[in-house]
Amino acid sequence: IQAIGHQMIISLSTSNPFEKIRVIQQQISKDTSGTEEVIGRTLSWCDAARVEDIKEITKAIGGKVTLNDVMVSCVSYAVAKQIKHHRTRLMEQQQQQQQQDGNSDN
Repeated sequence: IQAIGHQMIISLSTSNPFEKIRVIQQQISKDTSGTEEVIGRTLSWCDAARVEDIKEITKAIGGKVTLNDVMVSCVSYAVAKQIKHHRTRLMEQQQQQQQQDGNSDN
């Protein structure tokens, strides 16, 4: 019941629910000199679509497609795209390292 109440408060809020997390992350990342340290993780938020828009998509698809199905599909695509980006970047770094290793042997 407590979780449902908390979710209702978040859904009724017009502010970004991750803003508090971002602020806390910034506070934690401050060192004693007051400058920010580099952290290995980031947080971002965007309002890509309204719930009403997603509901229209589910109706257009038809069948037993739910709002959750559409959202999970979007998140799955985003994660796959991110993994592909990081793999490509890693492969490029490895190729550069091999080239540098090859040049240093000469």
